[in-house]
Amino acid sequence: MANKIKALIVEDEVIIAEDIKQTLISLDYEVVGIATKYTRAIELLENKSIDVALVDIMLGGSKNGIDVAHEIKNRFKIPFVFLTSHADAATVKKAKETQPNAYLLKPFSKDDLFTTLEIALVKDEEKTITPISGLSDREMDVFKALSAGHTDQEIADQLFISLNTAKTHLKHIYKKLQVRNRLEAVSLATRMN
Repeated sequence: MANKIKALIVEDEVIIAEDIKQTLISLDYEVVGIATKYTRAIELLENKSIDVALVDIMLGGSKNGIDVAHEIKNRFKIPFVFLTSHADAATVKKAKETQPNAYLLKPFSKDDLFTTLEIALVKDEEKTITPISGLSDREMDVFKALSAGHTDQEIADQLFISLNTAKTHLKHIYKKLQVRNRLEAVSLATRMN
């Protein structure tokens, strides 16, 4: 079974955070934690394996979501999406400085969240995945789709191959990269860049 994409939610309104969590779970993401403050977000980023962060710009306390985003960009180098109800020019300007993978205005639907995350992860994958020696061109296509967080079936559909063929390619990729699963494969590729 494929490893789920691990998401961190940084949101100070607990009811909204729980709603986002349930939506992510229904989209087959794994929520590794909810942080309501800057310090908790950094603690989770330092101690958990996280693939993507959803960050509210306005947080209670002296540091806000933009401060969290600066840390993510400079230290943790994972994709992140701002979730906010603020679209004023000053907020957008500050957010742009952190170079988020996406900016999603509240309220948003399940479909809005899904498409935003998928595009954010693909944009990040395009920045970080370079050809890996030893992988065939087709295996590299499979690897890029895997790195973008696609399931085995989605990889098969995207590349117009059977599910069994996709799984065979994945087995070959893991063997060639000497890894046990997709998370280790993506982690290895990121370190190689």
